[in-house]
Amino acid sequence: HRLAFVFSLDQFRTTNEVEVRFDETADGGTRLTLTHKLDIQWAAFVDRTAQGWAMMLDGLQRVLRNGAA
Repeated sequence: HRLAFVFSLDQFRTTNEVEVRFDETADGGTRLTLTHKLDIQWAAFVDRTAQGWAMMLDGLQRVLRNGAA
């Protein structure tokens, strides 16, 4: 139901906590909630980080719906 890991970027000397939760929906599906605890020094990158995660999760959704390429 929960996956937690440290997201690290050595070139920027930063680590952030990421949590992914999977919850069953009323219709039998799964809701995925991703939380990336971005250090305050990277506040200017919040939107870009969210876009990056959205792009990766959209790709994962396509693979899961269509099968592996």
